[in-house]
Amino acid sequence: ADSTLVANPLTGQSLYFYDLGTASGNSTHFRYPFNGGDDVSELRVDFDFQRGYVLDAPEGDTGIHVSVGRALAGALNNSDFRPFRLLIFNDGTLSLNDLNGTTGLGDFDVENPNKVSFLINSHDSQNMDYDLAKFGSGVLEPNTLHVFLNEVKMGEFDFHITPDPDNAPQIVFNDENNDLGQIAFFQDTNSEGGIAFDNITISRVNPIGSPPDAATGLAADTIEARRVVLSWTDASDNELGFEVERKQGVGGTWEVINVVDADTTTFEDLELNPETTYLYRVTATNGLRSDPTSEVEVVTLEQVAPLIVDSIGDDFAIANTSIQLAIVVIGRDPLSYQWYQGASGDTSKPVTGANAAIFNTPSLASDTSFWARATNSEGSFDSQLFEVEVHFKMTFNVSTKNELDNAIGLALPGDEIIVADGEYTDWRIEFQASGLESAPIILRAENPGEVIFKEESRLEIGGEWLVFDGFAFEGEYSGNDDEVIQFRADTLAFDCRVTNVSIFDYIPSDGSKMSYVSMYGRRNRVDNCYFTGHDVPGVTLVIWLDGQPNFHRIDHNHFANRIDGQENGWETIRVGTSNMSMSNSKTTVEYNLFTRVDGEIEIISNKSGENVYRYNTFKESRGTLTLRHGDRCLVEGNYFLGGNFSETGGVRVIGRDHIVINNYFEKTTSRDGAAITVYAGISGSPLNGYFSADRTMLAFNTFFDNTGSAIEIAAGFGERDRTIAPTGIVIANNVLDAGTRTTGEFVYGENPETQTWAGNIIFGKNMGGSLVSGFVVEDPLLVVDPVSGIARPSASSPVIDAASEIFDELDLDIDGQQRDAIADVGADEIVATPKLLSGPLTETDIGPTYLGAERILGGTFSRLVNQSLRAEVTPGSGTLIGGFVVRGGMSKSMLIRAVGPSLDEAMVPVRIPDPVLTVYNS
Repeated sequence: ADSTLVANPLTGQSLYFYDLGTASGNSTHFRYPFNGGDDVSELRVDFDFQRGYVLDAPEGDTGIHVSVGRALAGALNNSDFRPFRLLIFNDGTLSLNDLNGTTGLGDFDVENPNKVSFLINSHDSQNMDYDLAKFGSGVLEPNTLHVFLNEVKMGEFDFHITPDPDNAPQIVFNDENNDLGQIAFFQDTNSEGGIAFDNITISRVNPIGSPPDAATGLAADTIEARRVVLSWTDASDNELGFEVERKQGVGGTWEVINVVDADTTTFEDLELNPETTYLYRVTATNGLRSDPTSEVEVVTLEQVAPLIVDSIGDDFAIANTSIQLAIVVIGRDPLSYQWYQGASGDTSKPVTGANAAIFNTPSLASDTSFWARATNSEGSFDSQLFEVEVHFKMTFNVSTKNELDNAIGLALPGDEIIVADGEYTDWRIEFQASGLESAPIILRAENPGEVIFKEESRLEIGGEWLVFDGFAFEGEYSGNDDEVIQFRADTLAFDCRVTNVSIFDYIPSDGSKMSYVSMYGRRNRVDNCYFTGHDVPGVTLVIWLDGQPNFHRIDHNHFANRIDGQENGWETIRVGTSNMSMSNSKTTVEYNLFTRVDGEIEIISNKSGENVYRYNTFKESRGTLTLRHGDRCLVEGNYFLGGNFSETGGVRVIGRDHIVINNYFEKTTSRDGAAITVYAGISGSPLNGYFSADRTMLAFNTFFDNTGSAIEIAAGFGERDRTIAPTGIVIANNVLDAGTRTTGEFVYGENPETQTWAGNIIFGKNMGGSLVSGFVVEDPLLVVDPVSGIARPSASSPVIDAASEIFDELDLDIDGQQRDAIADVGADEIVATPKLLSGPLTETDIGPTYLGAERILGGTFSRLVNQSLRAEVTPGSGTLIGGFVVRGGMSKSMLIRAVGPSLDEAMVPVRIPDPVLTVYNS
């Protein structure tokens, strides 16, 4: 490979593994006996690595291997001379080969540096304890290693058992101590590479040495209302520094606020709150930590005179608009305020009525400046000068790539870039700019859906407050990048939006792996888009984590028509990765329609924490919403409509503290065993394993006419090391109606004693699961609604006001209608005036404005028109008259349906029998 393609974000001297190609040279090996030829029994190895470039390997094996073994043994690429092997694949996955074979560890970050650490004990009978700041505490059993990726434990593994009598009779790892003296980085073939290694360190598991002596004599002095000065005595001669910790009030939480250098004995803590109690302590460190000093308590002084501690406001405004400026002031009450226009200190132009800490400017027509003065009886304090640049919005009309690039480079907040209608090939759009919340920069099509990108065209969007609107991608994708739309360019994207975009069958002809959308950054949104024909490996829309919450929003999109990939990696949406699954993404996926997306079992693959999946519709899709990794997710108000297609499913629950409420399951066919499967876990599960679904809440769901079980408890118990049944499960206030599917039982699986069942109504087959309480057998009297096609409770249904109080903390039902004080059982609350638009999403509810229900780019389309009428009538017949306008000169076909109302308070039946509909052409 061309070495200029290799990223070098690590330090200047790194170890690179290149792709040599199938026709050249030998594979690469690097071996180093790090202990002068001697071996030891315990070892810690740390190294950084990063993928330098994406490798297209004809042989399909793109792994760099890392092993530690005997110093005087043979080459560690030979399995007889190594106790284990780590495989780092160019595609972003990690595996480890040990006594039990090869185990997948999960995914690493393909765009940024990663850190791997081994803790290894080759002693044959002695355990080794460790207690390390980065990895916590643990026990290394004989002939085992613990593997950490980015300081997260990936698992515990056993040594290979050798020897091979014909090849390496001298190597018997499990019969001898002192097996560790050589490290190796190597390749098995000549078609691998693309990985850079750096910062390789080799040390003992437990640091050698003693902790420093604790500091003494900690004292704290309050100098001003917001400043405290600490001092202490250095009692040690081997510290590397001191940690300064603080907490607010006796009930607060200790936090490290600074680390100062060795021999330092003072520290100033600034920007504190006046008249507030703080506690401090100091700890000496040298890799090990001393005991902390005794705590010292201090109360900060009162701030008497006014003091401005913060100034808030934009320095940019769109012409003829107003902006908001503000100051934060502390000081003795009462405080008064006055805002002025002009230079600091110039009081000749007071702004009339601007007498508060928050100031909304008048409409601005030119550059200007403002400042504020805060006053009390003890004096006054002037703010900084708010200098405001006023910008007149500009529109850039472009039809070439150069014009687009120039416009992006010139665009300021509020500006709009319009691409002329037409087809464009090979446009790699780098939309890097900075807008404002009140004035985003918009890049849009002249007419939505009339700008079509082809071949190598793709989007990179980076910066803040940007909008990409109204474009389409279609045809054969010939780009060599991993995705069509990427939420990063020169920088990550923050508060950016991709809307009203469609991607039609835009895939490589060779079937190579790629995604439609990759989301990075924070608070980005993808909405009202259409994604279809993603018939290659890769996730259609993937969200990447960096350890901090994303707060992304995916809403009002239509995902459609994906073939069965026959393997993992064909998810429609994935939020996170296994190795980052203990981090929270806080992403919301709502109001999306999924039709015939059959890529794999995980239509949505949740691999992070505290995400929300609500108000989505899954229709005739062979898969499930899978909470695969991560905790504390909410699955609410979704429709799972299997249409009796094979392998359609509902929700898989793995991990802790998930809530599954207000969902509707109809005609699913038990993909993964039931409409909802609640999983058993692995003891000490690695991040890519199975965590038991402890404290799962399943409540107010409706199951109707499904094949197989509605709920499976402890799915996978006894298989693949899953021996931990979930505990603390609550299953309450669900409706389980067999409909026409009366064979089998509603509940399948283990029945841990810690389950709580209450308020459930079942009908049509046995409960199952060895349950004898927590449910009643009664016909819920579900009636199929002629508009939505959904089975809803009738007016006389026993579900009404029947919910158990064990879980009644629910305000809304599946349609967003208010629940009564005593809620109805199931997903649907019977209300006097139901919402006009309710039920599953359809193609007319979501997706791009320029695509009709037929989803044809450039075609004509129809929209649903709802006409609601209400009037008082006397007994007998009554007439309600309403109308709508159909514009245009073309002939059109219309379907018009009349549905009787349900106004119980007006003494009208639930449905008017045989309402008469007369159509007039005015």
